[in-house]
Amino acid sequence: MKKFIFTLQALLNVKIALEKQRKAELAAANARLDELNRELSALEARLEAQLAEYRDKGGHARELATRHQGFETMYALVDSQRESVKVAEGERDRVRRLLSDTM
Repeated sequence: MKKFIFTLQALLNVKIALEKQRKAELAAANARLDELNRELSALEARLEAQLAEYRDKGGHARELATRHQGFETMYALVDSQRESVKVAEGERDRVRRLLSDTM
């Protein structure tokens, strides 16, 4: 009869696979956060360009009301994007903690 030899290799293999999975999740979370930050920067730049254009034009009262609505919409978009960035940062931190715990 063959003698049973107990090794921890199977457990090590599972741990290595889990670490790889967590690292991939962290990379995906970082990529998502980078993309959201790029979108936020683009929105902020677009808003600043529109504000500068309006200041240079010095529009009439009717145009002011129309532009004001547009600016309110842009500010809402920027705020929404900032909230998305915060959520993505929280997700990245959660995945980072999981990876740290796994290692």
